[in-house]
Amino acid sequence: MAIRLSYPKILLTLSILASGTQAFAESPPTEFVPQILEPTGGTITRPKSWFFSEGHRGPMYMWTISREDIAGKRPYTTGVRIQSFVGVKEHFELIDMKRVEK
Repeated sequence: MAIRLSYPKILLTLSILASGTQAFAESPPTEFVPQILEPTGGTITRPKSWFFSEGHRGPMYMWTISREDIAGKRPYTTGVRIQSFVGVKEHFELIDMKRVEK
């Protein structure tokens, strides 16, 4: 048994689905502030009400901007994580030198 939908019924169904999802969507942030990415001194803008955290280990720098507070290693669902690895070229040159010495 096939269900036949006419063009107006399809449009009506799609408009009902689209209007229903808008009721649950949060409005996007409208106010942004500059955020300095230490220790590099770079800057990025982030929504004013969002959270910022950073964690660096040796040559790896990591910054996270998220809507949820991720203190205590809690997860986030909305945000961005920026990772940077410094000194990569020097590290691999050192490995190559050690390989040649063997």
